[in-house]
Amino acid sequence: MAVAPASAATAVAAATDDVPVAVMAPELSGVIVDGPEYRTAKTTYDNSVASLTTVQALLVSTATELSQLQVEDRRLTTQLATETAVKASISTPVGPVVRTRDSIR
Repeated sequence: MAVAPASAATAVAAATDDVPVAVMAPELSGVIVDGPEYRTAKTTYDNSVASLTTVQALLVSTATELSQLQVEDRRLTTQLATETAVKASISTPVGPVVRTRDSIR
């Protein structure tokens, strides 16, 4: 890994798109850090940040969807209970009808 001392202004001025400048700590702000190891570590870090952001967004959308499904579940459960009660109140029991028919014969 190449480490070259320089002032902070020189470090920023020397930075291009190909050579990133990493500020590790305020007391090391004048040191330019670059090299294959740094670039590999920086790429790994950037990929980790992107993955974390994706997972956090997925977590938020999943929590929202779960909440919506719970509301829909409560609505459907209530509707089912209501319709079951209505059906039970209007159905004619089969037993008395059969007994009545048998007594007519």
